[in-house]
Amino acid sequence: MPSKRLALALLLAAAPLHAQAPRADTLRVLFVGNSFTYFHNLPRLVEAMAATSAPPRPLAVARVTMGGWTLRRHAAEGRALAEIRRRGWDYVVLQEQSLLGAPRPEPPVVEDPRRVFYPGARTLAAEVRAAGATPLFFLTWARRATPAADAALATVERRWRPAWSFALPVGVAHRESVHTVAGDAALVLLRLDRHRFLAVAGARASTGAPGAAAHAERRVGRWLRLVPVVVAPLAALTAGGPVVAPDGVRIRGGDVPPDGWACEPGASSLADVAVADPADTAAVHPGALAGPLVVVVAGARDDARWSVFGDDDWDGLARRATVVVPAGASLSPEPRVAAGDACVVDGASWGEPRRGAGAVGACSGAAPVVHLRGVGVTRIVGPARAQGVLLVDGDLEVVGDVEFAGVVLVRGALRGAGASLRVTGALLVRHRAPAAPGDPAVVLGPGSVVARSSCAVAGVTLAASRIMPLGRRGRVTVTP
Repeated sequence: MPSKRLALALLLAAAPLHAQAPRADTLRVLFVGNSFTYFHNLPRLVEAMAATSAPPRPLAVARVTMGGWTLRRHAAEGRALAEIRRRGWDYVVLQEQSLLGAPRPEPPVVEDPRRVFYPGARTLAAEVRAAGATPLFFLTWARRATPAADAALATVERRWRPAWSFALPVGVAHRESVHTVAGDAALVLLRLDRHRFLAVAGARASTGAPGAAAHAERRVGRWLRLVPVVVAPLAALTAGGPVVAPDGVRIRGGDVPPDGWACEPGASSLADVAVADPADTAAVHPGALAGPLVVVVAGARDDARWSVFGDDDWDGLARRATVVVPAGASLSPEPRVAAGDACVVDGASWGEPRRGAGAVGACSGAAPVVHLRGVGVTRIVGPARAQGVLLVDGDLEVVGDVEFAGVVLVRGALRGAGASLRVTGALLVRHRAPAAPGDPAVVLGPGSVVARSSCAVAGVTLAASRIMPLGRRGRVTVTP
């Protein structure tokens, strides 16, 4: 209501009254703005208030309003200019966008009024004067707490952590404080189901204005969903070329969870090995398989299996990789923590595949995308253990005792003759450029185990998934 009284006062003050009697002619007033003008039909309310004032002042009002528009946008779009020029107005009320002066979170700056306010305001004011009318600026109230809450909510996608996707249980909320250029806010992230989240940011601002509430609290919320990465292994081991698996190797397509993981009951079993040519398993020892579970599928050499993952692809995953290592490096990743018991994720620490005694518990929620970038041979030297999604552009050589939970995608070849490699999840080796005909795609050493686990695959691909908003955000204002 104070804003309506202010608008009336501006109009009556700007229109001089004769000393003896009020003017009999009607004042023509055009309002240009957004929802601060059209909600509750402010022009008609001002018209009615003027008609019942003492002395009465008849007004004829019209409006050009669009939700959220700035004066700069009105000046560029043209309808407001056409209306200003069309008929003889006495006054034109110009109302600017209410959040224009608030700090903008991305990038964190305060908008310069010389760029965002003055150009549109001056264009419209000049047109009003050229049409023989008087421009009036409707000064709206400043919003309290809104900028900080909006700024905090705007950072959720940029701040998204794979651990929230991978390890935050359904029905459990994550809470943290967020500092933005607009102020401090509290962020709450609630997991609703496997793929959906609710993010709520709240901020509070106090005021010393006479008659105003002691403080205002603004909460803004947004639904979010994960766009899942879909990896479709044909077997525990999918190979685009010959496989060498001597006695002592175990390859199992039965669905088993990694030791200690909390998993739903396993899905149906897949084959132990999938290849494109029956001859590709000639060097697989019969004891390496749980049974005669080899499938011959032409798609084992299909490039799409290594490059398209549902609505995502290899390049998208590579861009979101938490760890990027150039080809040719020699790595020995093992989980470790920094000060404050926070898990470190870098070139030497890729999460903890183990659970329970002896595990680095702080790293059990870290399941990074690791990209071994570029053609060439990269070595992983044991002892080493990790979890997540491993993308290898070139060849991968494994030496010693190496343990990995999740998805291993190799575009080149895998060499592990002198290794005890244990993969729980899925192993896919494309062997895109063999050195010679018959060159093996996969060589496993005695003691190696490749065990298919839908639980591990689902968990790490969820951690690798993109987050995106669902629909528009909503707001709630709380004042005591």
